[in-house]
Amino acid sequence: MAPLSIPDHQIVKHLEEYVIGQEKAKKILAVAVYNHYSRVSENLRQQQIQETLSSISHAPPPPPPPSSSSSLRKTAEGQPKPPSTIFDKSNVLLLGPTGSGKTLLARTLAKVLNVPFSMSDATPFTQAGYVGEDVEMVIHRLLQNCDYNIKKAECGIVFIDEIDKISKRPDTMSISKDVSGEGVQQALLRMLEGTVVNVTEKNGSSWNGSSGGRKGGLPGIGGPSSGGGGPGAKGEIYSVDTSNILFILSGAFIGLEKIVMDRVSKGSIGFESTVRAPSSELSSSKGAAAHVSRLLDQVDPTDLIKFGLIPEFIGRLPVVASVNHLDETALVRILTEPRNSLVKQYQGLFGMADIKIHFSQAALHAVAAQAIEKQTGARGLRRIMESLLLDVMYEAPGSSIKHIVVDKDVVQGKKPAMCFARGAEGAVTEALDRDDQAKTLSQQRQQEQQLQSGGQDEESPAAEAVSV
Repeated sequence: MAPLSIPDHQIVKHLEEYVIGQEKAKKILAVAVYNHYSRVSENLRQQQIQETLSSISHAPPPPPPPSSSSSLRKTAEGQPKPPSTIFDKSNVLLLGPTGSGKTLLARTLAKVLNVPFSMSDATPFTQAGYVGEDVEMVIHRLLQNCDYNIKKAECGIVFIDEIDKISKRPDTMSISKDVSGEGVQQALLRMLEGTVVNVTEKNGSSWNGSSGGRKGGLPGIGGPSSGGGGPGAKGEIYSVDTSNILFILSGAFIGLEKIVMDRVSKGSIGFESTVRAPSSELSSSKGAAAHVSRLLDQVDPTDLIKFGLIPEFIGRLPVVASVNHLDETALVRILTEPRNSLVKQYQGLFGMADIKIHFSQAALHAVAAQAIEKQTGARGLRRIMESLLLDVMYEAPGSSIKHIVVDKDVVQGKKPAMCFARGAEGAVTEALDRDDQAKTLSQQRQQEQQLQSGGQDEESPAAEAVSV
């Protein structure tokens, strides 16, 4: 396998076409993926050299050299070389709030790279023998994505989402066994580090019609030549080495910022001492989102252990990247800039009915403000837009409406969307300019009030130490 042909800065450029913000997470992912395939290429090259040397060692020895001078020269040249370096992989852990782009980063990465890629959810994972999915399903999905080609699967990428859902339960009295927490982490240990996983094909009856697209000569038990291709037939067994598979894990880790805050901001008692602000201010004070992002940047393995991950599991995840909360400006960019942005999608949908829809900048900022207020991140934008455009999507197709204008008052529910017939381009432009000018004047008044107040009314960031 050759090293990855796409350099890491080019990977970041591709990610920026779909993902807004999260520059640090993009850089960490790009470097991790590029370095991983450089390691895989070097390890495979060294493995081929070892196989070649072992085959030569079993061959009969060559005849002795004709002269002693050539023998001395070969002896001098044949000094023992230092042993080659073995490169270990570095798995990645992504953590951050919901709706901040963790899953989108992984999905976009799969489009950029021409390597096998599988996405799984850790929520249904249980220990072997219990109702639910075994952890080997992540390798099974990887095999499916590369048409059961074992060599390709052994150099793929596995993304596991919601990894925080398998944290072990707190030490309380419980009758039931924790089969979906610590037990799943124990099952993932060998797979993350590198081992041979035996995966059984779940659909044994697929040999009847779909076996033509698979690679022939795969090692295993059963298969098309073994007869028994009915619904109850046993599937083929595939042995996959996970040593060169890159694992990317992600989770929201709700409450982790409070654990980090307890560690980094110690309080004390007495006169002239520092008193830590209550943890409730992390969700109520001004600038709390930025402070939570700063706390997640300081995550330590001890914090993840307190959250519920076992030390052996954390030790196999050397690269930790945190994604930040999305502010109003970032959410407005998400609405308009990416290739799959919501504004472009709705413009395309209405364009199929020969209708143009227009959003003022004030309306986009109002939509972003609602998403921040509801704490749903970028995922909440589509829900807000669907609710906002329901009536016009029902009434506009098949009518005389050719232009739809959405301004700030429409987003706030003060009036319905403005609809115009053909030839009303001037009225559409006037409505958009009027709304944007009102937003500009409002921002200027707010800035003047802040300058007059001298910043005395500004709230301090959450969880900062204050003196008493």
